[in-house]
Amino acid sequence: TREMPASGLLKMTTAKYYIPSGRCIQAVDYTHRDENGAVSRIPDSLTTVFHTRHGREVRDGGGIRPDVELSDETLSNLSVKLAVNHFYFDFANDYFRQHPSIASPSAFRITDEDYQAFTQFVLNKGVDYDLQSRKLMDRFKSMLQQEGLYDEVKAEFEALDVKLNSDLAAHLHLFREDITRFIESSIVLRYYYQKGEHEYMLRDDSFLEKAIELLQNDEKYFSILHVDNQIDKQK
Repeated sequence: TREMPASGLLKMTTAKYYIPSGRCIQAVDYTHRDENGAVSRIPDSLTTVFHTRHGREVRDGGGIRPDVELSDETLSNLSVKLAVNHFYFDFANDYFRQHPSIASPSAFRITDEDYQAFTQFVLNKGVDYDLQSRKLMDRFKSMLQQEGLYDEVKAEFEALDVKLNSDLAAHLHLFREDITRFIESSIVLRYYYQKGEHEYMLRDDSFLEKAIELLQNDEKYFSILHVDNQIDKQK
């Protein structure tokens, strides 16, 4: 364990990681590297089958897979771009200086006026923002022109080009939901520090909501854990 700045700790291990059942959950095979020295995940053909107490089949070598899988939320490029360029950080500082207090982390919401102020804040400062899809469109257009096919699809292409405009103000409105969460968490952090920020983030956490839903549904919960264990039946 190594001490890190800001009272942080980094736990390092040079050995394989085993859970109490004896199953190694290390997903990357560091003992075999390709010609470039890169490592890859352990293939299923080289993993070993284990069984849980209730007979569920699990394998080593691939981490611990959840019983209920949820897809990760996809953030807009603009919302991430604003974070990288410290727009939320700077706006939250201004907000903190202008507001002596705010509601609790679980109840805090910015108003329409607050979001409009943030929009104007971004437009005034300016941000280098362009859609990756728009860049690909430009390359695609160039290829079509080189192949002499552009005139055949010009109308459709121009219609799509309008849809993929890089109007910053329009996209600040389009991706308001993503951006609002960044703004609110940054503001909450100023008043309630990391504990409050964590409380705020858990408020709309889809993974937490699914876990609570599952724990409150005994039938579903035990149906996941229960497996007809043929091994036990043979004993």
